[in-house]
Amino acid sequence: MKEKIQELSLIKKTKEDQNEEECTLVELKEVKEATNDLEKKLERMKKEYHIKCRTVSTSASYKIIKGMRMEIEQMLTNKTGLLDPNESLIDIKSEIAELQEQISVMSLHILKKREENEELMHKIKDYKRITLKLDQEISSEQTLDKREEDQQVIHQEIKKQLDRLMLTVDLQIYNYTRTQVITTGNTEAILAPLESTKTQSVKVREFMISGTKKVQRINLRKIFNQK
Repeated sequence: MKEKIQELSLIKKTKEDQNEEECTLVELKEVKEATNDLEKKLERMKKEYHIKCRTVSTSASYKIIKGMRMEIEQMLTNKTGLLDPNESLIDIKSEIAELQEQISVMSLHILKKREENEELMHKIKDYKRITLKLDQEISSEQTLDKREEDQQVIHQEIKKQLDRLMLTVDLQIYNYTRTQVITTGNTEAILAPLESTKTQSVKVREFMISGTKKVQRINLRKIFNQK
């Protein structure tokens, strides 16, 4: 009788051990599937952000991706340890939950940084557009100022030439009058040419005083050919 009871107890204990082992295997299978999903998610995130930020070592995204890469390498290194039957399932689930939380926080941080970078890029584009417009306006103003300066120089040079011409005309009038008076002794004989010469002198002065921009294009000799 005792042997039968012991045999039944042994069978019952064996079944309990088998059930416990089956439960453990199921939980380990779930952990393995969760770990595989986590690996795939991390690899996908790694591929998405690696191309953009792999060369900018000072950016926040690069640092975050570097941390994620370290987490992935650590997780892959400890993969066998996570599936060790001797390790507590509670600890394994806790580590997985912690990693998932870290990934969520990193994802939100990356999205926030991306929005900030896009806003900054828009500001930079606006600044470049405004700067280009200001440069064009400044260049246009400088061109106008240079043109006005050149015109002023030309106008001053024309005035100097006209002043010298007026002195020459006055000298010619004086010499002509003096010669006619000495030769003929008649002052009335020189009034007509003298009046014509004065008219020419007035025309020259009008050109000089007017300050027109087209004075340099006028051949002043035409004035003296209108006798």
